Amino acid sequence: MSRRTNKSALRQAKQGREPGSFFALPKCVLESDEFATLSPFAVKLMMDMAAQHHMGRNGYLSASWTLMQKRGWRSKDTLAKALNELETEGWLVRTRQGGRRICNLFGFSFFRIDDHVPGKPLDIKPTVGPLGYWRKQAALIPDKKSRAPPHVASD
Repeated sequence: MSRRTNKSALRQAKQGREPGSFFALPKCVLESDEFATLSPFAVKLMMDMAAQHHMGRNGYLSASWTLMQKRGWRSKDTLAKALNELETEGWLVRTRQGGRRICNLFGFSFFRIDDHVPGKPLDIKPTVGPLGYWRKQAALIPDKKSRAPPHVASD
């Protein structure tokens, strides 16, 4: 495909959506059983945190009450339950433990964790690829009948 065709296709794609940056949620996430079983509040929180996401800065997402209240959250308890669900189910990874006057920071486990903000070090090291903690481990356990690892085809 020529460079001219690529530019034309890009221009058409931009004309077909709202202006500005966007958040690309992987289709494997959207189609997963794990995503389908999330509570509505957990999905809402994921989208509100996605609004903070910038490429190269995954790991610097916050769910502080001050930020989330502006996004329409009305209950600290509901916010805490949604955050706990996303973290325990592996959708979010805590990248910095907060404390007095310092908020917790998180990153999505379906993207790699970055560490590119000067003066704001994270508690975990950057990753080369996504951690994938949201995927259920049951899918990685080999079937007892076949005794073959999940990545090896059996007869």
